[in-house]
Amino acid sequence: MRSDAYGENEKEILTIEFAAKTYAFDHGDQERIRLKIMRRGCLRKTALFRCCTLSGTAKKNEHFLPKLETLFFNRNETEKFVTVDLMGGPASPWSAHDSFQVRLELDSSHADDPRTQVGKCCTAKVTFEPANSENKDSVINFK
Repeated sequence: MRSDAYGENEKEILTIEFAAKTYAFDHGDQERIRLKIMRRGCLRKTALFRCCTLSGTAKKNEHFLPKLETLFFNRNETEKFVTVDLMGGPASPWSAHDSFQVRLELDSSHADDPRTQVGKCCTAKVTFEPANSENKDSVINFK
């Protein structure tokens, strides 16, 4: 097994990150989008972390409802989902490729623990890709 700078096995390090870097949707009647959060490594301990939305070309309270949520992984739990509510409907102000971000951060209770970390995919981009977009093959419909 690989060791890290602290001499710990890779399996002993608890890592939390999104399952994908980008989540795309075709608005239609969709009212929310669901993002998958994965936990790897050590499953013997619990983990407390935060999830928050950040405006991009899509703005909070105009395109989506802001989210600041504290989540908790129990022992042996490997995945969670976070849901972000979208504003409007078919007549919403979304334009093609509008996007915002969702970020994961460790709770301050893990600040001094080098064996608990967020992974490389700690920020996910959520983007609007209308069905008539050139990138329509990359659209994932979440319900």
